[in-house]
Amino acid sequence: MSDIRVKFSFMRHRKRKKLQHILGAEGVIALIDLWLSTAECNPKGILNAYDEHDIAIDANYTGDAKEFTDTLVDLGFLDKIDNGYALHDWEDNQGWVFHSDERSAKAKKAAKARWDKYNDATSNATSNAPSPSPTPNPTPTPAPAPEEWPIEDTQVPF
Repeated sequence: MSDIRVKFSFMRHRKRKKLQHILGAEGVIALIDLWLSTAECNPKGILNAYDEHDIAIDANYTGDAKEFTDTLVDLGFLDKIDNGYALHDWEDNQGWVFHSDERSAKAKKAAKARWDKYNDATSNATSNAPSPSPTPNPTPTPAPAPEEWPIEDTQVPF
């Protein structure tokens, strides 16, 4: 993954302000770190088998892990799911990251098709001559034989 998207309005968003009020600036920075870590390691936004400590570790949060995770859930940044957590509306907010696997598979398929086409074209070639060959085929002009050289009376050929 190369990046995540953060809207300019995040700076003024009510949920971000509440997070900062509850956990301080460290909480906001930890949320952004969690987004970055998720984009890199879990592009679908699903944190399967994660507990509060895993969330805090991925977010580089040094405070109380349960308080951090519970605050993110209460504010709507995280959703509790059966086997862990999921970032709320991840696909809507981070569609580029969410669909990266599909884009990568499509790009690999297209690259393979290009290489297959190239390999088919080159495997049918029998020489490295230009294609199509020039018509008529050029023949080299032979060099004049030594007896045909113009010799003046004062010149010695060798």
